[in-house]
Amino acid sequence: MLLITEGKPKEAEPFVREGLTLRRKVLGDAHPDTAASFLRVADLLYAEGDYTGAEQAAKESIAVFGRALAHPTEGLFSSSPLMRLGLIMNKTGRSREGESYLRQSLAIRIRLLAPGNQLIGAAQGALGECLTTQKRYAEAEPLLLESYRIFKSTAGEQDRYTRESHQRLKILYEAWHKPEKSALY
Repeated sequence: MLLITEGKPKEAEPFVREGLTLRRKVLGDAHPDTAASFLRVADLLYAEGDYTGAEQAAKESIAVFGRALAHPTEGLFSSSPLMRLGLIMNKTGRSREGESYLRQSLAIRIRLLAPGNQLIGAAQGALGECLTTQKRYAEAEPLLLESYRIFKSTAGEQDRYTRESHQRLKILYEAWHKPEKSALY
């Protein structure tokens, strides 16, 4: 994952794919670690811009979590592939469909985590981005502001997720034709 977050998905690919192959062989297709490996493949393909492959891997991750866990939507694990799938759908012009997955992911995280947790901030930012794409600016704004606040307070101004939240706000305000607010970001 480090290579992916450092912008080197091609270098990470053989390791991520080998990890998935080994987990499927050893643990099978009904184990949470296998589901997590499918999610890593989805993250990798998303970073490479292969949204079709990323979508397939994210859906497979959700399916494996469904087989592996008695109540998959009640656990934190399933929130990440839901969020990834929502982001993919937003990127590929299916923001209404993606919104549903993003809302599910955020609901799980809000239910299971303490307020101010970075995972909540990530889901709020993703949903806010999706709503911005749909021109639902008034709904997006509080989510994006809270996401930015969470990352700024927990990770600092220079953190990549804080900068991403910052950029999402700038995009929102530019699209919403609020240059005075855009200038703040």
